[in-house]
Parts: sequence; structure tokens; C-alpha cells
Amino acid sequence: MTFVLRHEEAGPTLVHARELAGFFTAPEEGEGEQEPGGWRPFQLLGCSVSPEVTGRRELPNAELAILDQADRVIGAYYVGGPTVLAQHPAVDGRYDVLLNGYFFRFPNPAAGPVWEEWRRGFPPAPGGWAAGGPDHRAGWLEAARVHASTPGLPPTDDRPAGTAYELSGDAVTDPLAFYCALGEAINGPAGYFGANSDALRDCLAGGFGARVPFRLVWRDFAVARRALPDLDRLLEPLLAAGGQIEPS
Repeated sequence: MTFVLRHEEAGPTLVHARELAGFFTAPEEGEGEQEPGGWRPFQLLGCSVSPEVTGRRELPNAELAILDQADRVIGAYYVGGPTVLAQHPAVDGRYDVLLNGYFFRFPNPAAGPVWEEWRRGFPPAPGGWAAGGPDHRAGWLEAARVHASTPGLPPTDDRPAGTAYELSGDAVTDPLAFYCALGEAINGPAGYFGANSDALRDCLAGGFGARVPFRLVWRDFAVARRALPDLDRLLEPLLAAGGQIEPS
């Protein structure tokens, strides 16, 4: 993949890297036990470095942006107060840079393969979230959330109240699958429309692609009804906001 460390809010580029290491990694022992985030070192490899970074240890708050094969940003993670721990020459006049940065929430290791898939073709094919197990769905959901909140990407306009959306439910067998399928129904492949009940309520308030009330035409609804004993609880925020479920 190709990555850019840039000023926050889609600001100027600090580092352009060919590879990334130590970013989408499982937490070390004790890491993330009390809080979902914290400080973590990671490496940018094969870098071209802006003059602003050369010889500097403390960098401004930044974003680690992920680029597709056409060098378009498809997502970006906030990195607070990155510090340059080391900078070594690499091939072709480039550098390998070791950084330490603060994360409000550590990146999900399972999101790395999802970004790798998306960079080869974005948006992805419909139903890609269903191609793996729970870890894959969790990574997909994180990537969708990050993509939806990345500064500099086109905003998601709400479609009018009363719009009908079709949810493909043949693989909705757990809560992660529900949120992946709902995001795709509202905003297309790689779409986001909540990752838990609180986030769903935020999305239903507007600004995430759909305005309530709306109709959700749910194909293969019986799959979720059989697999999810807490389905009614999952649907409560949607129904309370005026959403209508049409099983089929």
C-alpha cells in the first residue's frame, strides 16, 4: 500500500511512504486494557520526507492516510503528537522513519487486509464484508467508519425522508454483519451507518446518507431472525427514530 502522513484535517503532506509496519498490529500485553487507545510506535518505510520533518523530532498532530492505486485517499487515521524516534537511509534516496503517536483507538489488526483489498479497487464489490468471519467483519466495519469520517473526502448527502433502501440479509448472522449490511444498504459498498447502537443513533440524526423516516426492505430477513436472539434490541434505535422494516 501507499501511505501519507499529513497534517490533520487533510493538511499538507509530511511523509510519503511505500510501506507501513506496526500499525495494524495486535495489542501487546497490557496495551488497551484500560483504554481503547494510547501511545504506539510504528514505522513508515521507503519514505520521501518533507523539509518540515527533516531534523525535527516533534511533529504536529497528523493523519495517516491510506491511498489506493490511483493515489486517491480512501481513509485516514488520526495520530496525535507524533514523535520521530529514528530516521534511517533506505534505498533510492528514501528513508525509513520510526514514529511514536497517540491513538484515541488503536487500529484493528483485521482492518489492514480490508484496506489492502480496497486499495486495489474502490468501492469494493457488494457483499465483500461477508467473505470472512467475525474478525473480517470487524475490520470491514472499522474501515467503513474511518472512510466515512476522513477529512477531505466528499460529504455524504442525506437522501430524502421516505426513501426505500434494500438490505441484503442472507449473511446477517451477528451484530457486526447487521451493521455492515446496513451501511451497504444505505450508502453502497464500503458504506457506513453505525457500528453500535449509539453510533446508529448518531447516524439516524442526519448527515450520514439517510433521513428518517425511511423504509428498509430487508431481503432474507428470516436469516437474522433465526441467528440473532437480540435482533429486536439491535433494531430498537432504528424503529424509535421512524425507520420501517419491510421483511422479505
